[in-house]
Amino acid sequence: MQVLSRRLPWYQSQTFFHCVAACLAIGLASMGVLLALALHSLEFDLKRRMLAAQDLLLDSKKLHQTSVLLQAEMHELKEAVSTIREEVPDSPEESSFLAQLSKLATQEKISVSEFRPGSTLRFSDHRELELSFNCSGSYEGICKLLARLPEIPRKMRLSQLNLSPPSAQQGNYRAELRLRLICTLESEGDRPKPSREGVGS
Repeated sequence: MQVLSRRLPWYQSQTFFHCVAACLAIGLASMGVLLALALHSLEFDLKRRMLAAQDLLLDSKKLHQTSVLLQAEMHELKEAVSTIREEVPDSPEESSFLAQLSKLATQEKISVSEFRPGSTLRFSDHRELELSFNCSGSYEGICKLLARLPEIPRKMRLSQLNLSPPSAQQGNYRAELRLRLICTLESEGDRPKPSREGVGS
Protein backbone atom coordinates (compact mmCIF):
# COMPACT_ATOMS: atom_id res chain seq x y z
CA MET A 1 0.00 0.00 0.00
CA GLN A 2 1.38 3.36 -0.97
CA VAL A 3 1.20 6.17 1.65
CA LEU A 4 0.58 9.53 0.19
CA SER A 5 2.35 12.53 1.90
CA ARG A 6 0.17 15.52 2.65
CA ARG A 7 1.59 19.03 2.94
CA LEU A 8 0.11 21.29 5.63
CA PRO A 9 -0.92 24.88 4.84
CA TRP A 10 1.82 27.49 5.40
CA TYR A 11 0.05 29.06 8.39
CA GLN A 12 0.07 25.69 10.13
CA SER A 13 3.72 24.93 9.56
CA GLN A 14 6.30 24.91 12.34
CA THR A 15 8.33 27.60 10.63
CA PHE A 16 5.37 29.96 10.73
CA PHE A 17 4.97 29.48 14.46
CA HIS A 18 8.66 30.11 14.94
CA CYS A 19 8.39 33.37 12.98
CA VAL A 20 5.36 34.45 14.96
CA ALA A 21 7.14 33.69 18.22
CA ALA A 22 10.19 35.61 17.05
CA CYS A 23 8.05 38.60 16.08
CA LEU A 24 6.31 38.52 19.44
CA ALA A 25 9.66 38.35 21.21
CA ILE A 26 11.00 41.27 19.19
CA GLY A 27 7.79 43.23 19.88
CA LEU A 28 7.97 42.54 23.57
CA ALA A 29 11.65 43.48 23.62
CA SER A 30 10.89 46.73 21.80
CA MET A 31 8.09 47.50 24.21
CA GLY A 32 10.50 46.82 27.09
CA VAL A 33 13.06 49.21 25.59
CA LEU A 34 10.41 51.88 25.06
CA LEU A 35 9.12 51.38 28.60
CA ALA A 36 12.65 51.59 30.00
CA LEU A 37 13.25 54.81 28.03
CA ALA A 38 9.95 56.23 29.27
CA LEU A 39 10.80 55.35 32.87
CA HIS A 40 14.28 56.88 32.48
CA SER A 41 12.76 60.06 31.06
CA LEU A 42 10.24 60.18 33.91
CA GLU A 43 13.00 59.65 36.47
CA PHE A 44 15.09 62.44 34.89
CA ASP A 45 12.08 64.76 34.89
CA LEU A 46 11.35 63.97 38.55
CA LYS A 47 14.99 64.67 39.50
CA ARG A 48 14.87 67.94 37.56
CA ARG A 49 11.70 68.96 39.36
CA MET A 50 13.20 68.04 42.73
CA LEU A 51 16.28 70.15 42.01
CA ALA A 52 14.04 73.03 40.91
CA ALA A 53 12.01 72.69 44.12
CA GLN A 54 15.21 72.69 46.20
CA ASP A 55 16.44 75.80 44.39
CA LEU A 56 13.09 77.47 44.96
CA LEU A 57 13.25 76.57 48.64
CA LEU A 58 16.78 77.97 48.92
CA ASP A 59 15.69 81.11 47.07
CA SER A 60 12.73 81.52 49.43
CA LYS A 61 15.07 81.20 52.42
CA LYS A 62 17.40 83.77 50.90
CA LEU A 63 14.47 86.07 50.22
CA HIS A 64 13.32 85.66 53.81
CA GLN A 65 16.81 86.41 55.12
CA THR A 66 17.06 89.43 52.81
CA SER A 67 13.65 90.62 53.99
CA VAL A 68 14.72 90.31 57.63
CA LEU A 69 17.94 92.23 56.94
CA LEU A 70 16.05 94.96 55.07
CA GLN A 71 13.54 95.30 57.90
CA ALA A 72 16.41 95.61 60.40
CA GLU A 73 18.10 98.25 58.23
CA MET A 74 14.79 100.10 57.88
CA HIS A 75 14.39 100.08 61.66
CA GLU A 76 17.92 101.45 62.10
CA LEU A 77 17.27 104.15 59.50
CA LYS A 78 14.06 105.19 61.26
CA GLU A 79 15.93 105.42 64.57
CA ALA A 80 18.70 107.43 62.88
CA VAL A 81 16.16 109.82 61.36
CA SER A 82 14.45 110.18 64.75
CA THR A 83 17.82 110.96 66.37
CA ILE A 84 18.68 113.50 63.69
CA ARG A 85 15.28 115.19 64.09
CA GLU A 86 15.91 115.44 67.81
CA GLU A 87 19.43 116.81 67.35
CA VAL A 88 18.46 119.15 64.51
CA PRO A 89 14.90 120.34 65.21
CA ASP A 90 12.81 122.65 63.04
CA SER A 91 13.26 125.55 65.47
CA PRO A 92 16.23 126.57 67.67
CA GLU A 93 14.41 125.69 70.93
CA GLU A 94 16.92 127.69 72.95
CA SER A 95 14.80 127.46 76.13
CA SER A 96 15.04 123.65 76.05
CA PHE A 97 18.79 123.88 75.46
CA LEU A 98 19.17 126.29 78.40
CA ALA A 99 17.26 123.89 80.68
CA GLN A 100 19.55 120.99 79.74
CA LEU A 101 22.66 123.18 80.05
CA SER A 102 21.59 124.40 83.50
CA LYS A 103 21.05 120.79 84.63
CA LEU A 104 24.61 119.84 83.65
CA ALA A 105 25.99 123.02 85.20
CA THR A 106 24.23 122.28 88.50
CA GLN A 107 25.72 118.79 88.55
CA GLU A 108 29.22 120.28 88.09
CA LYS A 109 28.55 123.15 90.57
CA ILE A 110 28.88 125.79 87.84
CA SER A 111 26.80 128.96 87.71
CA VAL A 112 25.35 129.93 84.29
CA SER A 113 24.31 133.54 83.73
CA GLU A 114 23.69 136.16 81.05
CA PHE A 115 22.19 133.71 78.56
CA ARG A 116 21.64 135.77 75.40
CA PRO A 117 20.28 134.57 72.03
CA GLY A 118 21.88 136.33 69.09
CA SER A 119 21.38 136.49 65.36
CA THR A 120 20.34 133.61 63.11
CA LEU A 121 22.67 132.63 60.27
CA ARG A 122 21.06 130.98 57.25
CA PHE A 123 22.86 128.50 55.06
CA SER A 124 21.77 126.48 52.02
CA ASP A 125 20.58 123.49 54.08
CA HIS A 126 20.30 124.65 57.71
CA ARG A 127 20.19 127.56 60.14
CA GLU A 128 22.44 128.41 63.09
CA LEU A 129 21.29 130.48 66.07
CA GLU A 130 24.08 132.26 67.96
CA LEU A 131 23.96 131.96 71.76
CA SER A 132 26.24 133.46 74.38
CA PHE A 133 26.40 132.89 78.13
CA ASN A 134 28.81 133.09 81.05
CA CYS A 135 29.94 130.39 83.43
CA SER A 136 31.61 130.79 86.79
CA GLY A 137 33.06 128.21 89.12
CA SER A 138 36.13 126.10 89.61
CA TYR A 139 38.52 125.46 86.73
CA GLU A 140 37.88 121.72 86.95
CA GLY A 141 34.11 122.24 86.99
CA ILE A 142 34.17 124.46 83.91
CA CYS A 143 36.32 121.91 82.04
CA LYS A 144 33.92 119.11 82.98
CA LEU A 145 30.93 121.16 81.84
CA LEU A 146 32.57 121.80 78.47
CA ALA A 147 33.40 118.10 78.15
CA ARG A 148 29.76 117.17 78.84
CA LEU A 149 28.21 119.53 76.29
CA PRO A 150 27.95 116.67 73.72
CA GLU A 151 25.58 114.94 76.17
CA ILE A 152 22.92 117.49 75.21
CA PRO A 153 21.08 115.97 72.22
CA ARG A 154 21.60 118.99 69.99
CA LYS A 155 23.96 119.72 67.13
CA MET A 156 26.01 122.80 68.01
CA ARG A 157 29.24 124.62 67.22
CA LEU A 158 31.43 126.22 69.88
CA SER A 159 32.66 129.38 68.17
CA GLN A 160 34.28 131.29 71.04
CA LEU A 161 35.63 130.63 74.56
CA ASN A 162 37.28 133.18 76.83
CA LEU A 163 38.50 131.99 80.25
CA SER A 164 39.41 134.54 82.91
CA PRO A 165 41.40 133.65 86.06
CA PRO A 166 39.87 134.32 89.46
CA SER A 167 40.14 137.88 90.72
CA ALA A 168 41.10 139.03 94.20
CA GLN A 169 37.46 139.70 95.06
CA GLN A 170 36.12 136.43 93.57
CA GLY A 171 37.77 133.06 93.80
CA ASN A 172 35.97 131.51 90.83
CA TYR A 173 37.06 131.24 87.22
CA ARG A 174 34.86 132.96 84.67
CA ALA A 175 34.23 131.67 81.16
CA GLU A 176 32.48 133.49 78.35
CA LEU A 177 31.11 131.12 75.72
CA ARG A 178 29.53 131.65 72.35
CA LEU A 179 28.08 128.79 70.38
CA ARG A 180 25.61 128.12 67.58
CA LEU A 181 22.57 125.88 67.76
CA ILE A 182 21.85 124.14 64.46
CA CYS A 183 18.29 123.69 63.21
CA THR A 184 16.61 122.98 59.89
CA LEU A 185 15.57 125.56 57.33
CA GLU A 186 12.23 127.24 57.69
CA SER A 187 9.38 125.80 55.67
CA GLU A 188 7.93 127.87 52.86
CA GLY A 189 4.83 128.52 54.97
CA ASP A 190 6.94 129.93 57.83
CA ARG A 191 9.03 132.24 55.69
CA PRO A 192 7.78 135.82 55.50
CA LYS A 193 6.28 136.66 52.13
CA PRO A 194 7.56 139.75 50.34
CA SER A 195 5.32 142.77 50.78
CA ARG A 196 3.24 143.80 47.77
CA GLU A 197 2.82 147.37 48.97
CA GLY A 198 3.66 149.90 46.34
CA VAL A 199 3.22 147.42 43.48
CA GLY A 200 1.71 149.21 40.51
CA SER A 201 2.02 152.66 42.10
